[in-house]
Amino acid sequence: MRDRLRDAETITAVAITILAIGLHWIAATSAGALWRDEANTVGLATLPHLKSVWQNIQFDSFPIFWPLLVRLYAQIFGPLNDPAFRAIGFLTGLSVIAGLWLVARTMGNRCRSFRFRCLAYAA
Repeated sequence: MRDRLRDAETITAVAITILAIGLHWIAATSAGALWRDEANTVGLATLPHLKSVWQNIQFDSFPIFWPLLVRLYAQIFGPLNDPAFRAIGFLTGLSVIAGLWLVARTMGNRCRSFRFRCLAYAA
């Protein structure tokens, strides 16, 4: 009985994960142009000097790490590359799902419903 319950739980978790990845993919491929907050972050991150980024961080809604990451990403893929920025959003979403799986695996059998709630939040 216990093995069947664990198998059903695993199958459900995998199905929810596939659904979450599919929804992230749909959002990444059909979102269109960057939204205002995303465009603001790209604009801030691609200012000519890092000092300018630091001086204007107060006008952005993200902590300094994110604009710095976007700045590095823009230097690699180009500052006017919307699909590349959608890809970083998709990869961030996948990272969240992977993190939830890691937490669920770490929790083990201590709290089964917690695993489902984590995965449901990802979807």
